[in-house]
Amino acid sequence: MEKLNDELESLIRVRNRLSETPDAKLPSVLTSLLPRLVVHLNRHNLDLEVLRAQRNAGDNVVAEEVALRTKLQGQISGIWMAATERIRGGTIRTAPWVAPIVIKLQEPTHWADVTIAFILSLLQASWSIAEEDPAALSDHYLP
Repeated sequence: MEKLNDELESLIRVRNRLSETPDAKLPSVLTSLLPRLVVHLNRHNLDLEVLRAQRNAGDNVVAEEVALRTKLQGQISGIWMAATERIRGGTIRTAPWVAPIVIKLQEPTHWADVTIAFILSLLQASWSIAEEDPAALSDHYLP
């Protein structure tokens, strides 16, 4: 549980730093951040599915872990949504994070539905950049 608490504190710091990141640096920050965030989001979603299936009414340890992982999922979702809103904000002209996300999706992993939904929302936001300038994705889309 201590490791999960440490991860929660780290995610709070990441979210705060992301909100303070200047638009000019955002593409490089998101290119590094988003693939790792996909892994965290997916791991916590899959772990939550297992824990919820195993949970007994009297098992406080599992209930505590479910509550903590739900908080982690909320922080990850908040970071993801903040990143997507910044992308949709209209000041970013390239989307270099698309290729690492597409590469990550090709890994032989079971992807939780929530993770796929978040990735699709990100790609949709990124596509709006390409509508203005198709070259914004062409250099980054394919590995």
